[in-house]
Amino acid sequence: LFGPETPALYGSVGKSIAITANLACSPCVSAANHRKTPCHDNVCMQAITVTQVLEKMVHQLNEADQERAR
Repeated sequence: LFGPETPALYGSVGKSIAITANLACSPCVSAANHRKTPCHDNVCMQAITVTQVLEKMVHQLNEADQERAR
């Protein structure tokens, strides 16, 4: 799950799916601001829903099942 940071820089390697709300203010932390932010309300994380996460997990599990069947 990504909010204040970007999956482009901090995402995992391999067959993973980054989940982000893609808000205009995100990412708000970077090396340029020494990974500090004035934000005290993590709307970027709160905007990611359980349904979004579940859908991505189901997708990943289905892909893994298909690869295993090959």
